[in-house]
Amino acid sequence: MLNIYERANLINTTFDEMIAQWTNNGCYNHKMVSSGRRTNLQNLRLIELFLNDIDNLKTDLFLEKARYIRNKNSGFNLNNINQEYKATRYAEKWFPFDFLLKDFICIYILNGYKVNELSWNVKILYLADGFNFKSVNEWVGGFEYTKSDNEKLEVEKKILRMRILSSDSISDLGEEGILFLNEIVRRYKYYIKNAKSSKFINNGLLVKRTKYIEYFIKLLNKYNGLSCCSINFYLPNDCISIDYLGIRKNFMNNIRSKNDLKVVVGHMGTWEYSKKYGYYFRVVFFVPRKIMSDLTSFIDEIINYWESFDVTSLNDKNSKITFKAEAGNLSESILTLKKPMCVIGSKNRKLIEAFVDGVINYTTLAENYFFPVELQTFLFENLPAEHKRQDVDNYYLVDNLKFSTSRSFRGNLKA
Repeated sequence: MLNIYERANLINTTFDEMIAQWTNNGCYNHKMVSSGRRTNLQNLRLIELFLNDIDNLKTDLFLEKARYIRNKNSGFNLNNINQEYKATRYAEKWFPFDFLLKDFICIYILNGYKVNELSWNVKILYLADGFNFKSVNEWVGGFEYTKSDNEKLEVEKKILRMRILSSDSISDLGEEGILFLNEIVRRYKYYIKNAKSSKFINNGLLVKRTKYIEYFIKLLNKYNGLSCCSINFYLPNDCISIDYLGIRKNFMNNIRSKNDLKVVVGHMGTWEYSKKYGYYFRVVFFVPRKIMSDLTSFIDEIINYWESFDVTSLNDKNSKITFKAEAGNLSESILTLKKPMCVIGSKNRKLIEAFVDGVINYTTLAENYFFPVELQTFLFENLPAEHKRQDVDNYYLVDNLKFSTSRSFRGNLKA
């Protein structure tokens, strides 16, 4: 069980890499956020960190200090009961709550798919009435915001939120605002407790992270260090119905049978989306450092093999795909790994921790906090037909992908 500080580190390192990776491939930028077309990931990070703190809080966000307060003029007056509140350290830490109470955007419907991009923790916060949650209905050529069922109530809440945000200090908060914040936290903690006790919230991605770390450490120890490199494999096209998963599996299996590439002892990777190339997969390859420390020629060989992949073995639907590849940085957020390749010794603790923070956390945990709609619909299309559901309005319901069709993948340990 991770403690509050370890969970906060996971949130920060994962968001660092998410933002850096998706900014680099064009899937995320300030313009998209400011125009209301993409969730603000910096703001989402703060919400996740806030909820991490709240999970550790034993009471409400504000503590009631006294029910009766002595008045200097009239003394102790039982007929005029006042309440005084003392802020917890978490209230002091997160004041003025602007990340929580301002409008928040996320894509909910995209071209006939209903999608949840956010974690269940944030969805539960929405149920607890924590912030203005604007859903976006997007289609080719346009988008609109989903309107609230009770717009009058939303206006009243917005006015209250603005009063809270205009306060210069916690002591300036009015009683109505304090009660509102207390109620958000109380309801959130109630809902999250029930969700956890009923096992509605699955910790499968944390288990996956542990297994990926164990896999990496076993390879390091077995070969007394690894040379690592990262390569992006593109299939430039405008269609999500081709057999991407089958092509990747076929290619990775063929690598194991190609003599020049048998130096590979392991790999881990993710499916990605780029505005320029569409859907692609990214792979970090592992080679024993004693066999090869400079992977320049190895990277060239892998890229050449992919770009000349035997398309005649593919069916007609896939036969016109263009195969393109290029080296990418191991990490976009950690300076020591912001390069296509590096050597990691089995006892280099600092570099091992950097690899876990910059590569493994992102690979296994990104969708635990934010799952881009483009990747969700892509994985959904690759599900067997019997697992696809539609609602009464004929929208496809995209859910629970993180526990079925996986965005991340890795190799097996060789005997």
